[in-house]
Amino acid sequence: ITAQAQSFIKNNCSRQIKLSDIAREVNLSPNYFHTIFTEVCRITPREYLTECRVSMVKNLLITTNLPLSEIAERSGFKTQQYMTSIFKSEENFSPAQFRKQHQNEYLK
Repeated sequence: ITAQAQSFIKNNCSRQIKLSDIAREVNLSPNYFHTIFTEVCRITPREYLTECRVSMVKNLLITTNLPLSEIAERSGFKTQQYMTSIFKSEENFSPAQFRKQHQNEYLK
């Protein structure tokens, strides 16, 4: 169940998905799904979704020159400001700082 849910989250993290969407995918009630997922994965479905989105942001920052607003949209964040806030809390760098630091390594 958790592997199926993780796959669904990874494949749909660029969309606005809800707990109920993921639970429906694995044929469980949202509350029961949340409990099972959290027990097995040791993080909540929301935290896993955020990790997937931040990973997508990192990839786009390094491999493209897209503006931050476009990266936010493509990675499922509602606004650039929200993406930046979450990214900073997860990575301790702003998206722009991360891009500057890592893009040069990628382009070598």
